Amino acid sequence: MSPPTAVLAAPSVVPVPQLLPLSWLFIRLARRYGVTFTDPSTLKTVGKLFAPTGYLVLRTASITFTYAIATGLTARAGPAAAACHQVCFQLWLASSLLADSLAVACQTMLARSLAARDTATAQEVVSRCVSMAGLLGCLLALLLALGRSAIPAAFTQDAAVLALVGAVLPWVVASQPVNALAFVWDGVLFGAGGFRYASVQMALCALPAVVIMNLGPHAVEGAAAAAKLQWVWLGLCLVMAFRAASIWAPYSLRLPPFAVLRAPAAPAKQQ
Repeated sequence: MSPPTAVLAAPSVVPVPQLLPLSWLFIRLARRYGVTFTDPSTLKTVGKLFAPTGYLVLRTASITFTYAIATGLTARAGPAAAACHQVCFQLWLASSLLADSLAVACQTMLARSLAARDTATAQEVVSRCVSMAGLLGCLLALLLALGRSAIPAAFTQDAAVLALVGAVLPWVVASQPVNALAFVWDGVLFGAGGFRYASVQMALCALPAVVIMNLGPHAVEGAAAAAKLQWVWLGLCLVMAFRAASIWAPYSLRLPPFAVLRAPAAPAKQQ
């Protein structure tokens, strides 16, 4: 398959892995519970369940757009810069998945506590998970720092690419604690049901990061590839920092969507 044909075919292939499990879910519901998706009342109920998904689509589009901008800018800096970015980005994503697993656990435990109206346990869950995220981020940063020579060499032996990785990898290492905290704060947000807030928050976090990426050396013709890559990674680090801060702030102030975590008033003492 030629590259242009592959590019055109990719958008039609990507939805297939998503539609297959969804179809299987609908079939299982129909067979096991007698759910009929032609019934208007059933469709209305299912539609309510899909409402948070719509907000998450907007959120995913914002962060995916940021990643696409970063990839496009590094591609313009040359083949070596593009290869360097992919090596660093894959390491970044791999470490982020570890933090995401902690976020999923946090989301589940927090939602369970809030459903039981146990705000004390919910706050304890958040406190412990955030502390664990900080420790996990520091541990990942240490591991990447110790493997700063061996890990990139497992991806490529190209001297030009490895030289650029050496200039960018410190950004990947330094971002690990912030990444872990951002993912766990996402779990806190979803556990509290803040799906609508998440869609707006991500768009607002992505905007300044995209602006930063397009400034600096990218606006100067003939600038060094290493400088261009560092500005791209500055933008990626900022979007993660903004993600964490924009959830931490309303949580600390118990503003929506975290108003549900406000401790109930103590009952009045009998005279």
